[in-house]
Amino acid sequence: MFIKRLVLCLLVPTLMFAQKEANEKVGVEEKLGEYIPKDAIFTNSDGVEVNLFDQLDGKPAVISMVYFNCPGICSPLLEGFAEVIESTDLIPGQDYNAFSISFDHNEDSKISSKWKKNYLAGLQRKINPDGWKFMTGDSVQIRKLTKAIGFNFSKEGEKDYLHSAILVVLSPDGKITRYHNGTEFLPFNFKMSIIEASKGLAQPTINNFLELCFKYDPKGKSYVLNLLPIVGGTVTLTLLIFIGYLMISSKKAKNKLETVVK
Repeated sequence: MFIKRLVLCLLVPTLMFAQKEANEKVGVEEKLGEYIPKDAIFTNSDGVEVNLFDQLDGKPAVISMVYFNCPGICSPLLEGFAEVIESTDLIPGQDYNAFSISFDHNEDSKISSKWKKNYLAGLQRKINPDGWKFMTGDSVQIRKLTKAIGFNFSKEGEKDYLHSAILVVLSPDGKITRYHNGTEFLPFNFKMSIIEASKGLAQPTINNFLELCFKYDPKGKSYVLNLLPIVGGTVTLTLLIFIGYLMISSKKAKNKLETVVK
């Protein structure tokens, strides 16, 4: 594990620019710099059809792709989303808009309304309800959006789906500027991605490696080098090299002795 972490940390400059292979059945094909469609229509939690692009309202946006009856990763994703919303000083509805959009066309505004109420009620810091929008849509509109952002999923059984956990950050004009993978998000990284999005800056996904090689200092609001995996990995790698050297030396000495005896 230490060696794996060390290798990842050393390869960050290369890995952060690596591109994912396209056409995966499940996963995310990052489409940084591309735009969401301007004609995608979804239904909000009040049962009203709205244009998703218009809902950006000239602000950056963060989208979580979920389905509300999900028995697995969607709840942790939404909980992580709620936590990072509370952990930053940016205000949803004022500095940016948050969206949770179902990719299950069988879900409707009744269930999205229920989930919205539950998550808003769970926030310690109350926000404008319009700042975090919960939406559903038909299969055509869903596919239009998921294709644009590179979110690939597949049906499993009658009701469930295989899918990734991501947040997609958009600029005010709908450009895809950042992806956050997983269910836990660094507050500083989240905030910076929104600030960068407000300027239209598209940045590669590095939060996985930041979490691995760096730790977040909430007081200084910055990343500090996490020496544990690096030092531990270095020590382990050195030990393995030393053991390998001893084994090779021992084998050479044995062969030399056998040659002398003969």
